[in-house]
Amino acid sequence: MPELVAFLQATSAPGLHLEESDLVPVPTAHPELGDWAAPLVYLNRGLKVETVHEHTERRLSITARERHPIVTGRVRLTIEVDPDVGQLKRFHLASVHDGHRFVTVPTRPEARVSVWSAAQSYIDTLATHDLFSGCVLLRRGPETIFQACAGIANQASQTRIGAGTRFNLASLTKMFTAVGVLRMVQDGRLSLQDEINDHLPQCVDSWRGITVHELLTHTGGFGPAVLTGDLHWLWKDRCRDMETWWDLVKRCTPEREMHRHWHYSNVGYVILGVILQHAAQKDYFDTVRELIFKPAGMHGAGFDEIDFDHPERATGYELHIRHPTDLARPRRTHVREIEVRGGPHGYAYANAMDLVNFIQATRNGTLLDEARMHLLASTFVPTNRSDSQAGYGVFKVHADDRDLLHMSGAGTGISAWLDFDLSSELTTVVLSNYGPPAAHRVGRELRSLLTRV
Repeated sequence: MPELVAFLQATSAPGLHLEESDLVPVPTAHPELGDWAAPLVYLNRGLKVETVHEHTERRLSITARERHPIVTGRVRLTIEVDPDVGQLKRFHLASVHDGHRFVTVPTRPEARVSVWSAAQSYIDTLATHDLFSGCVLLRRGPETIFQACAGIANQASQTRIGAGTRFNLASLTKMFTAVGVLRMVQDGRLSLQDEINDHLPQCVDSWRGITVHELLTHTGGFGPAVLTGDLHWLWKDRCRDMETWWDLVKRCTPEREMHRHWHYSNVGYVILGVILQHAAQKDYFDTVRELIFKPAGMHGAGFDEIDFDHPERATGYELHIRHPTDLARPRRTHVREIEVRGGPHGYAYANAMDLVNFIQATRNGTLLDEARMHLLASTFVPTNRSDSQAGYGVFKVHADDRDLLHMSGAGTGISAWLDFDLSSELTTVVLSNYGPPAAHRVGRELRSLLTRV
């Protein structure tokens, strides 16, 4: 353990102090690893060993899963020691998603050292290795606690990412749909216990008995994806209006055995958008803009059609591997991979400050009255994870001894992360124009660092 501490200290951000007490042991299902278990507490996260690839006196190579995985939590860990002198020679940790690109990241500082220097160093390190491009913002009320931007918004123009850069939000868009529906409840235009067929352009027999509340909490029985396989390539360039989205989802049949059981569903949120449009008697996109974006001060938010240019919009980029052994891994744009325009389930655009303003507006009465704010903050159902519950457009997550309202999103060339700490009122936003786990990796690390503040 002393050798591990010394090694981590030597490879961390300058000025950080690390002690053995900073590394918290985590039980492992592989007791045969013996003393090798100590490095598995790297970064104080704890790793659950899944596969032991090599285990000798001098070398350990494993695949493990992080203790609180979101999206891609698997890592490949390689450790080498010199048993003759008892020294650690090599310590490499890399996301499996990132293949051969190993990266040494800063360790967590003690409370007396600014966590923000560690956060900046972590982001800079990822950006240097082309593992992160995006914007990070932590804000409490009117005070900006931390902000960092890195990477290129558009490779053709070489426009750099800044605080005003607008990113694709993927599933964070569901929050806007949920708040819009609650606003219709507040105005008396629908009830959460209404059957969804009561508020649709036409009745769908297989949807009888499903309520608005169930769609909001992903318990309506619908599958996850609206566009899959060949259907995606046939329809993605047609998705410009709610009529098209309605034509797609009205063909979807719920699975009755899943009804009233949590099952993440984009289909359900597209249907909610149709319900919102019907209740408001106005186009969904116009309704969200007038009821949410404008009053919340979300000046950069909108549902872009990506075949129209916008000077502040980040283009998404994905790795393109020509050959598994090719170390040159160019990134290509995602514009031919995603829907031309988003919908109630995802793919709206906004900048980081827009999301902070949205959270504040949902908490201070700008968007909802007190009764509906209470529903948004207290209505949750169990999911398939013990530390997570599903609510109206958000999840309640217990992580690092804190209760958070959380939402994340992912897609080709897109990753987004939002945490709201219910006790400290701190909002964390991470937006990236790289696919997962870009934003999720930074979001998880910020969660860990914040436990030391």
